[in-house]
Amino acid sequence: MKILSAVTVDEDGNETFDAGVALDKLRKSVELHMLAIYHDSDSNPWKLPKKWEDLNPGEWSEVFQDGIDDRPGNSIWAMNRRYLVSPINGTLKYNRLGQQERGDLNNPLEKASLVLSDVSLTVTEAQYYDCIKLLETFSRFRTRVDVSHLRPIMPVKEDCRAWWRYAVLAGLRQKKLCYWFSWERTRYLCQLRRRYVQLYATLLQQAPSVDIYEIRQIEKILDSKVIILWRLLGHAKVETVKSKETLHKKGSSKRRWWPFGWNSAGLPSEEGGGLEPQLDEEQLTKEEWQAINKLLSYQLDDELSFPVEKVSPNTIRFLVDVSIGQAAARIINIGHTEVMCGRFEQLQVVTSLYLKSTRCDVTLRYCGLSSPEGSLAESVVCEGKTNALDVSFVRAPIGMDLDWQFVAKISPCYVTV
Repeated sequence: MKILSAVTVDEDGNETFDAGVALDKLRKSVELHMLAIYHDSDSNPWKLPKKWEDLNPGEWSEVFQDGIDDRPGNSIWAMNRRYLVSPINGTLKYNRLGQQERGDLNNPLEKASLVLSDVSLTVTEAQYYDCIKLLETFSRFRTRVDVSHLRPIMPVKEDCRAWWRYAVLAGLRQKKLCYWFSWERTRYLCQLRRRYVQLYATLLQQAPSVDIYEIRQIEKILDSKVIILWRLLGHAKVETVKSKETLHKKGSSKRRWWPFGWNSAGLPSEEGGGLEPQLDEEQLTKEEWQAINKLLSYQLDDELSFPVEKVSPNTIRFLVDVSIGQAAARIINIGHTEVMCGRFEQLQVVTSLYLKSTRCDVTLRYCGLSSPEGSLAESVVCEGKTNALDVSFVRAPIGMDLDWQFVAKISPCYVTV
């Protein structure tokens, strides 16, 4: 990627600085230049004279920007480069109407328009195999991560029994089979849970006598989900101790110096009635109190928000417009021969969000599919139909007793086999 910039613009599209306090009217522009994704199959590892973290910005540009920038890629870094996504350009414009411009129902309150230039996707057979291998690696990792805590540390020759035990437990876990514990094993795990919760609760209280090594040894034989559950029990135990201490302090602080009175007769006192709410308040952490104060002190500004009750059902609250000039996708075999190519022109997707309804319109000017032998399918524009495809989907149409509405218009298409 060469350039990615986001600026505030005025009505003419020129960069400006908005010094308004309320930001009533807002216009943003995002520009993207030369975004590309490439994957070189069967390539040799790069040998750099420096470490990656020691490279300066100029050296980074020399390695990665050659072939993506406007200049052609003739350096050793860009040799045999195979693009998955060829360099593309795009612009994104965001516009929010001001308070004085919200009267027209045809103008959306907020609008985002994305325009992309020519988009080209190319996948070779070697790249396809590499992607499959990468996905298989992720799949094996997800399979093994659940049993990684059971894997022994020592080699197989040193402790064969531990590795056989690992194989059995891992197989049972992956097949989701249940196996019965003996009573001694169950009693041992219960004692282990009590010991771990006690040690972890002591650690939370920052006691100097806690044995962290013992905690780590217990965690080595436990599943990650079991560790999280037992730690939650430790947190609950600490909170219970703190609440009892707070209750005892409040009871001793409110004890009257005169022993004879209404409280000595066994009648209800003010301590018992008003203690629980105050105790619940003091159990909140400092971060929770800051979040509550932030919510209470925050007031909605009419100029910054669009209250639901003040918006008409026919007003477009948010509109997203995506346009692609031309796009093509190709599949190339191992012999660098194009197997299939699909392309389209002037694709536009417009999504309008109303108060209780959503509308999506898709228009396509031209589409086609070809192979090395020739054209397989191609749309034809006939009289009265300027687009190859017109699709409209509306969820909860306004003024109609329908859940959704779908309309599609397709122009004639020539198919050659």
